[in-house]
Amino acid sequence: MKIKIENAYSDGHESQSIENVGEFSYDPTDPDYEGCDEREALDLYLSEFTGDGHGADDPDLGWCYTVTVLEAADSALVGHVYENCGS
Repeated sequence: MKIKIENAYSDGHESQSIENVGEFSYDPTDPDYEGCDEREALDLYLSEFTGDGHGADDPDLGWCYTVTVLEAADSALVGHVYENCGS
């Protein structure tokens, strides 16, 4: 699977990369995905690739992470966007 990762922080720092990662496979019996439907499990999987380490020691720094699926064995996943923002 190929994904685009975009990280932005409230102090103006931004980073972007394109990564090849393992294919996502949904197994509802996987303890990591307990209680998740397939879409939630995909988002949980993609969240593992967010962040670039910037501001790791600053709990007040705001952030916004976006991951876009560019290529996948399962074509239904292409174009899926995961976004998570907070402080």
